[in-house]
Amino acid sequence: MEKRNHHRTPVRVDAILYDKEGHSWPFIVEDVGFDGLFLRWPEQQPMPDDFSIGRLFEIKFSTKASAIDKLYKLEVKVSRILDDALAVEIFNPAVNALINLSREQLKQGLNNQSKNSLDSSSQQILEHVQQVFLKHLSHNADIFFPVARDALFEHAERAKTNSTQLLFFDAISIIDKVKSKLKTDFLNSIEEEFRTCCSQEKNESADSNTGELDLIAQDDFESWLAVNQILVNILPHFEQELLQIQKRLAVLYGIDETSITTHPFSPEIIFKKFAEVVHQYFQNNEIVLVLYHQFE
Repeated sequence: MEKRNHHRTPVRVDAILYDKEGHSWPFIVEDVGFDGLFLRWPEQQPMPDDFSIGRLFEIKFSTKASAIDKLYKLEVKVSRILDDALAVEIFNPAVNALINLSREQLKQGLNNQSKNSLDSSSQQILEHVQQVFLKHLSHNADIFFPVARDALFEHAERAKTNSTQLLFFDAISIIDKVKSKLKTDFLNSIEEEFRTCCSQEKNESADSNTGELDLIAQDDFESWLAVNQILVNILPHFEQELLQIQKRLAVLYGIDETSITTHPFSPEIIFKKFAEVVHQYFQNNEIVLVLYHQFE
């Protein structure tokens, strides 16, 4: 069986799958990942044979944030068909190209290389780039905190209940207390990405944790959706720049550029590391989403 290249997490959400002719079928989202969803057929009768590999559909589902139902739509492509389930990919040409490239590399064994080492000259270059990059991120973090504080204050002023208003004021207080530690944790996590850049160490660590997470909460699923949507919007705008960075890293490490599947300059890595750190200090989904969009 082909090993998936992206970590997935279980969830349970009712959804409707539509084709372009307007036909619809009920499904349950049972599994989510950066690149796709796993859909379970919920009916007693057999799943219809209207589905084929590569066919495009639109999936709609809602998640509840506080007392408000939020409706989401995604274009998806069928990638696998089981007797009572479908695996679908989130259809985005830029992201799909990267996913397909990764799968081809796995088949060819390009990701099974040992950790690459740098010569002293290349190491000095990378260390200098790392210092400049982390300094830039540190400056952006300093800009982020007052902007995030203002956004939380605006939400507090618009709150319709005292409890919601108190929630945002508490978040402002937490920001004031932990901003230095949050910034340090974020920069340290990016620095760790530099340490494992272009190596197998990170992938092996991720694989060892696969399957250890329990069923995620509804708020966590909505947070995942928000992060995914931000990345889908951002990545196509930096495609050429990221390819140029990939070429330069390949030269430094003396490896084929197609073997570099991720690196610390990627918006995906930066945003996901930021999200991980934020979740250490903030659990409420409304607060987390405000912080995500300000960081964006």
